[in-house]
Amino acid sequence: MPRLLALLSTRSAGLMNMAEISRASTIPHTTLKRYLALLELTYLLKPLPAWSANLGKRLVKSPKIHLVDSGLAAHLAGRGAGALSRDHPLH
Repeated sequence: MPRLLALLSTRSAGLMNMAEISRASTIPHTTLKRYLALLELTYLLKPLPAWSANLGKRLVKSPKIHLVDSGLAAHLAGRGAGALSRDHPLH
């Protein structure tokens, strides 16, 4: 679970590709679905459904995944306060 959380923290706000996450984490697809459901139930992970004004396009697009706690996501991704202040887009 810690490896999965670290992997998800680097992909936060990205498209959820279950096959790619399963491959990268070496977790079987069925187990990964259960883990993601558990993370969602504990309010650590929030999937953002695909949205489009066109219903047909909405069915094709993938949802995005977000770790709810941005501090936890930064820690798991190995981003400390110094790295975050150096990489700030407004500086």
